[in-house]
Amino acid sequence: MSQMFVQLPEDLRKSISTEAGILLTEFDPENPGEAAAIKSKILLATSGGVSVSCVATLKDFGSDIDNCPKNTMELAEIDGYECTISGTGVTVNANSAKYAMGAAESTTSESGVTAIKPTMALGTEHFKTLWYVCKYGTADGFVAVKLENALSTGGFSMQSTDREKGKYAFSYKGFSSIENPTEVPFKFYIKPDSVVPAAQVDVT
Repeated sequence: MSQMFVQLPEDLRKSISTEAGILLTEFDPENPGEAAAIKSKILLATSGGVSVSCVATLKDFGSDIDNCPKNTMELAEIDGYECTISGTGVTVNANSAKYAMGAAESTTSESGVTAIKPTMALGTEHFKTLWYVCKYGTADGFVAVKLENALSTGGFSMQSTDREKGKYAFSYKGFSSIENPTEVPFKFYIKPDSVVPAAQVDVT
């Protein structure tokens, strides 16, 4: 039997993303910086990894046309995108709790107690930028996802278990903006194990 179609890519090991990765509030794929600087931007520690998704919503303009096959590519249009980052956290602080509540405001007393309160007023200041970064290849490579205009859609969720760690489910969704309605709030970056600059892949 021929082995022609029973093969693996030559760059297999260099093209595998590994480890659970980290969720960051800030990241520069062109200049990641030192480990300590990256560590200070971690939103929370996770359990079970992080799920990243960006799915187009398609509209079939030929669906009600006689004699037109369903899902004809010439009559398909993108209606929008559903871009999300979700997972389970095992740490919580004032910053990550405020992120999880989405539309929220916080105050800190003189004794150092921070109170975080959800609000009914949703403003543009509540939408954040989130990054997910994980190892790629065998050396200093990475893959990164930038979720823009991100807002928590799962709310604040805390689950405690006897003799176990507390867990905090999170779910963030990227939103478009009326200032630039054709821009998708999602970017994917790949930095291989070389000195080649990070490659940006825009979703359009």
